[in-house]
Amino acid sequence: MSELTVKLRSSVPVDDWQDQGDQLLDVFAGAEKPVIIFMDEVPILVNRILQGHDFTITPEKRRSADAFMSWLRNNTLKHKGQIRFVVTGSIGFEPILRLGGLNATLNTFTPFTLGPWNSPTALGFLAEISKSYEINLNEVAAARMIENLGYCIPHYVQMYFDLIYRTCRIRGTQDATVEMVDEVYKTGMLSVQGHSEMSHLEERLRMVLGPTLFDYALELLTEVAITGRLTERQVAILAEGYDFGGRSKADVAREVLGILEHDLYIAPNANGGYSPVSKYVTDWWRARFEFGFIPADKRKVHSANAAEIQPRL
Repeated sequence: MSELTVKLRSSVPVDDWQDQGDQLLDVFAGAEKPVIIFMDEVPILVNRILQGHDFTITPEKRRSADAFMSWLRNNTLKHKGQIRFVVTGSIGFEPILRLGGLNATLNTFTPFTLGPWNSPTALGFLAEISKSYEINLNEVAAARMIENLGYCIPHYVQMYFDLIYRTCRIRGTQDATVEMVDEVYKTGMLSVQGHSEMSHLEERLRMVLGPTLFDYALELLTEVAITGRLTERQVAILAEGYDFGGRSKADVAREVLGILEHDLYIAPNANGGYSPVSKYVTDWWRARFEFGFIPADKRKVHSANAAEIQPRL
C-alpha cells in the first residue's frame, strides 16, 4: 500500500489527473470482486478547491471544483455495480456545494447521516465498556452521564468514560459514583482538556466560513449557548457590527444559519427561531466564550438598520 501511495503521488501530473484517475479506476473495475473506494474528508478538499486560502469563490475556482465533482459523479455512473464510492467528512457536503452552485454533482450519491446514539444504545455501550475495564458504573451514574451529555455522539460518550476511568485509576477505586460523574463533567469535559478535544468544532467552522463569517457564527453560537435561543432579532443585532463585503446581511445570516443547522449545532424550534442541539456542546461553548460576551438584548441597536438586516428565517 505504501509503495502504491508513493507512486500515485509522484506520477500524477497536475494537468493529467483525470486521465490518470480514469486508468486507475478501470483497473479496479476489472477486479473479480466489487471494489469499495473510501474517500475521507472530501467536503474539506472541495471547500479548499472552491474557496482557496482567501475564502473567495472565483469562476476559475468554481470550474476546478466542478471538474473534480463531475469527474467523481461520472465515474459513479460508469462503474456502477463494480465500484462503490463512499465519501465522508466532518463537515456537511451540501452547504459547501451550495456555495458554488454545484449541488447537482452529488445526485448520484445517497446521503447517510451518522447521528447520535439513542439512550438505550449509549447505556448499553457504557455497561459493556465499564465491565471490560472493571469499573463499577451503576445504572444511576450511567444515566447521569447521558443526562449531562444530552446528545450522545459516540465520541463524546467514549471521551466521558475515558475521563471517568482515569479518575478511578488515579484515586485507586473501581467505583464510579454519581458524584464522580458530575465532577468529571465539570472539571474534565468542560475544562482545558475538554477544550483540546473539542477544538475541531472551531477549526472546521473557520475552514468552511472564513475569518469574517466565522466570527459572526461564533457570536451566534455563543448567543444561543448563553440564552438558550436564537431569534430573528438576535441574529440581526449580532450582524450589525460586520461588513460582509457588500453582501446582504440577510443573505449572509441565512447562509451561516443553514450551515450551523446542517452540521447540527442548532435546530429550528416551535417559535420560529433556533435552539441548541447538544447540551454538552452548549455547555462547552458557554464555558469557552461566555466571559466578556455581551448578549444581543444588552447591546445598543441602531433602529435605522433594523429593517435592512432582518434575516427572515
